[in-house]
Parts: sequence; structure tokens; C-alpha cells
Amino acid sequence: MFSETHIAPKEPSKFLKKLCHHFSLKIPATYDTERGRAEFAMGTCEMEVQADNLYLRSSAESEEALHAVENIVGSHIELFGKRENIKVT
Repeated sequence: MFSETHIAPKEPSKFLKKLCHHFSLKIPATYDTERGRAEFAMGTCEMEVQADNLYLRSSAESEEALHAVENIVGSHIELFGKRENIKVT
């Protein structure tokens, strides 16, 4: 199962690096200026900068696990995007 979304932070590459660096303190996460991947116990989230957007693709084996990945990533995006009023739906 997977889900996709995108956000439009002012600096998508910087946002990607900040998000992935934070994840890397607790879980396996890799990133550069254009792509990132966070490997949670229940699934993964792949991120990619395209133009002025940051695209995210979460995947997991079950709907419950997918929702867990979405909730973790979404809450961190909203936390780091607070100044820009970024919301994840």
C-alpha cells in the first residue's frame, strides 16, 4: 500500500535535508539535496524535490502501518513547517 502527497515549502531542498536529518537521529535515513528516504519499522517514506515542491511517497504492508507512517511524517512536516503554516492533509 502507498500514499502520495506534496508540500510547497519556501526552500524544498533545505526542508528535505532538515526532515531527513532529524529522522536519521532515530532511524535509518538517507538524503541529499534532491532525494531522501526514511525507513521506519512499519514502512518507508521516500521524498523528492521537484521544482518548488517536495513530493512524499509513503509505503507499508498494511493500511494500519501506512497510517502510522503518514502520521509520523505528517506531524514532523507540520512541526518543521510551522513558520510557513504548512499543513498535511
